[in-house]
Amino acid sequence: MRATIKMKLGATFAVVLILLAGVVGYGITQLGSINDAMSEMVDDPVTALDRIQQFNDASTSAALAEKSLAITDDPAMLRSQLNIMRRQRARADDLIATPPPLADDTDRAQYAQVRAEWNSYKAAADQAVALALENKNLEAGRISLGAARAASDRMGDLVDAMVTRQRGEMKAADAGGDVLYATSRTTLLTVAIVAFVIAVFGAIWISLTVSRGLKRVSVALDAVAIGDLDNEVTSPATTRSRIWSIPSIA
Repeated sequence: MRATIKMKLGATFAVVLILLAGVVGYGITQLGSINDAMSEMVDDPVTALDRIQQFNDASTSAALAEKSLAITDDPAMLRSQLNIMRRQRARADDLIATPPPLADDTDRAQYAQVRAEWNSYKAAADQAVALALENKNLEAGRISLGAARAASDRMGDLVDAMVTRQRGEMKAADAGGDVLYATSRTTLLTVAIVAFVIAVFGAIWISLTVSRGLKRVSVALDAVAIGDLDNEVTSPATTRSRIWSIPSIA
C-alpha cells in the first residue's frame, strides 16, 4: 500500500501530537513529584527545625527568668520573672512533649533525650526558685549555676545536634529537588527537539512529494502550450496521491 499525501500528513501530525501529549503528561507527572518533594521538605525538616528552635527559645527564656530570680530581692521583679518563667516553661513543655507528626526513629530518640534533660533542668531549677522566693539568693545561685546549668548545657548540646541534623535534611531535600528539576528540564527539551525535528522532516518530505508531482504536471502543461499533445503525466510507481490523479494530457 502506497502512502498518499493525506496519509503522510496524518502520520506526521500524529507522531508530533503523540510526542506533545507525552511532553504534557511527563511535565504534569514531574511537577507533581516536585510538589511532593517540596511538601515533604516543608512538612518534615522545616517543621521540625522550626519546632526545636521555638523550644530552644522558650527554654532559654525560662532559664534566664529563673536566674534573674536568684539575683534580685525586689518583690515586683520576683513576681514578673516568676510569671515569665512559668509562661515560657509551659510553652517549652508543649513544644517538646511530642515529636512532629513525620518524625522518624532518630527524631523520636532525640526528642526523648532533650525531654529528659529538660525535666532534669526543671527539677534543679525548681529548687533554686524555691530558695530565691525565700530570699536565699546565695543558695539559689549555687544551684542555678550548678546542677541547673549543667542540665541546661547538656540540653543545649542536644538541641544543637537536632538543629544541625534538620538543616542537613533540608539541604538534602533541596538538592534532590534541584536534580529532579534538571532531569525534567532535560527530558522535556529533548522531547520538544525531537518533535520539532520530526515536524520539519515531515514538512520537507511532504513538500518534496508535492513539488515533484507539480513539476511533472508543469512540464506537461508547458508541452501543451507549445503544441505538443503527445506528452503524458505519469505517476511514479512508488507514489499515490491526488496530484497523480490528474488525467493524462494527450
